[in-house]
Amino acid sequence: MNKNILKISGVLMSIVFLFALASISQAKLAETDKKAVEKYNRYKSEYTQAVNVYKSMRQDFLTAKDKYLKSKNAENGAAALQKAKDFLVKADETMIKYLNMLKAKAETVAGITESERQQILNEINSDLAWLEQHKPQIPNATTKEQLTDHGKQMQLHWIKVRIHAKRLAGKILIYRINATIAEGDKIGSDIEARIQKLKDQGKDTSKLETWLADFENNLNLAKQKRDAAIVKYDQIGTAGATTLSQLNTELEEADALLRDGHNFIKDANQYVRVAYKDLKDIAKELKTLGA
Repeated sequence: MNKNILKISGVLMSIVFLFALASISQAKLAETDKKAVEKYNRYKSEYTQAVNVYKSMRQDFLTAKDKYLKSKNAENGAAALQKAKDFLVKADETMIKYLNMLKAKAETVAGITESERQQILNEINSDLAWLEQHKPQIPNATTKEQLTDHGKQMQLHWIKVRIHAKRLAGKILIYRINATIAEGDKIGSDIEARIQKLKDQGKDTSKLETWLADFENNLNLAKQKRDAAIVKYDQIGTAGATTLSQLNTELEEADALLRDGHNFIKDANQYVRVAYKDLKDIAKELKTLGA
């Protein structure tokens, strides 16, 4: 029984580690509908509360496991296994809370195509359905092997969930930089029109044209970095992996792709900042020329 308790403990500790890393991203997810914001915040609150209870049950399991390891009697072994069941049930419920939060965000977040949105929602709904069907099976486990298998299956689904969240986070970062670049394009067009009016009036616009060219060049560099990030984010996903080893590999790849994409976004933002510095000089010169 000692080996079985340790085996179950290993599976459960893996799930603990995964929950510790759960995050949609630090990116602020753009929402426009007030009810959608309220819905997301409600699910976020429920998830946070579930995590707190989950951590408490984790400690209960660890305490029961330690007690069994010290005594190694059947009574304490049975108690430890019951705590393991309670722990897995709460893990399942917490994953459901997280997926509901992720789903609420995916339903209304701006910056993704409807096709991308539907793909993400289909994946989330599939995992939600599995978790809902799986939860009542955990208390009915009659052997330690069955309980360990439940834990492994949950690990598989949780890794998939994390990959879904990373892809959504990447899409959101693209939306944010796109909005900034689009505003820059709009400003550039407005400045170009003003310069033309000044030229028509016979005024010297050479400084303005130089600054505008620099502004547009930096925006174009930002677009190139943005496009490179899109390539990385579009590669994040699962390719039908079914084993823990395969999914862990896909998760590592997703981490690398998200990191690479984020670095491209940082570069893009840097070019945008440089571009916007030219606007100060442009605004000052336009004022001087009476535009």
